[in-house]
Amino acid sequence: MLTFIRGAAQRTFLPTSVRAHAHCRLQSFSSLIGDSLENSVHKIPHKEALRSIKQDIRWSYKELNGFVDELANGFKGLRMDTNDVIAIWLSNSTENLVIQFAAAKIGVTLAIMDPLISSVEEVEHVLQDSKAQMLIFDPFIAGRNQTEIVQTIFPELQTYVRRQEVFRPKRFRHLHSVISTGIDDTDGIIPFHGIMVNYPEPHIMELAKRKVNDKTPYLVNYSKSEKRLPRKSELLTQGEAFKQAQNIIKAMDLSINDKILLEDLDKGYSFAPIAAACQSSLLVIPAAEPSQETRELALKVEPCTITARGAANFQRISA
Repeated sequence: MLTFIRGAAQRTFLPTSVRAHAHCRLQSFSSLIGDSLENSVHKIPHKEALRSIKQDIRWSYKELNGFVDELANGFKGLRMDTNDVIAIWLSNSTENLVIQFAAAKIGVTLAIMDPLISSVEEVEHVLQDSKAQMLIFDPFIAGRNQTEIVQTIFPELQTYVRRQEVFRPKRFRHLHSVISTGIDDTDGIIPFHGIMVNYPEPHIMELAKRKVNDKTPYLVNYSKSEKRLPRKSELLTQGEAFKQAQNIIKAMDLSINDKILLEDLDKGYSFAPIAAACQSSLLVIPAAEPSQETRELALKVEPCTITARGAANFQRISA
């Protein structure tokens, strides 16, 4: 996976009265996912937002938002527009988190593949059903070589660059970009770090954000099924995903002082990052793949107050 540049972050602890005021102020601010992140940047830019134990990353809200904007501009540079679709086949990682916020900022829909999806036929079905313009994948999940699967689906990857052709796969005419989070160069596959724009043009983001509202489609999930093909969820809008995050905030009484351990994405996604951004909480990612060992290590180095598994399974950790 991509190694991001680490940045130090300042830890901030506020009294209960201030936390409650911030919580109320945020709820009246916006129901857009990108705005929830930017609101935390405006309030407390140097508050620690993310810690990835395995990837050795620590980011403040300002740093996280900076990477999100760079990626969002990169998506725009690859001709992604509001209501376009990115299929993602990723593990629990920093890249996954940044992609989800970047897509939300410019109104791109995510077709999220369950990490348990493992066959050519399953991936092909998701790409055809979602009409995705872009695929982003991890080269390996659970020891499975996903690059080989992608190369089987797109034989054109190995020839179009050498022939100086435009990538137009015969069986997926709607798809124009295949991106890997890996660090190794692979014929025809775009490296994830290569699409990030270091100096984003502010006017591009502003124009993109004007097209986004709470009715903008945000995600659809394709989960592993005992049947031959993945099971497709209902499409969630940004407003609906934001509401799910707000429900978690209320149920857990989530505050700025909380640290959420995102143990497992289950079917490939979680509302924990949105909830954390809304409350300026710290999100902790232990490792790409869940295990008792990585959980214990994460809790040892970063004493978390809440654990999150899957989309909305949250529990407070007893003191």
